[in-house]
Amino acid sequence: MEEVAITTERVDDVPLLLGVMQRIGLVEILDHHIPSHWKQRELSWGWTAVVWLAYILTEGDHRKSSVEEYIRGCKRRSKR
Repeated sequence: MEEVAITTERVDDVPLLLGVMQRIGLVEILDHHIPSHWKQRELSWGWTAVVWLAYILTEGDHRKSSVEEYIRGCKRRSKR
């Protein structure tokens, strides 16, 4: 009997959540119903909400103050 080598790879939930929300058009739906503010920076309300939802679902924490540090950590991990 031939030995089979099985390799497993971790699938991170953040890209999965962002991909699903983007695929169902959540960003566009939210942007359509929530207009941008003239002082708004780079992210639209749709993207802001999608990133926050991914954070809530991943971390189980709904505090906005924690999201900025969380995103910095994601950027650091992705550069490795």
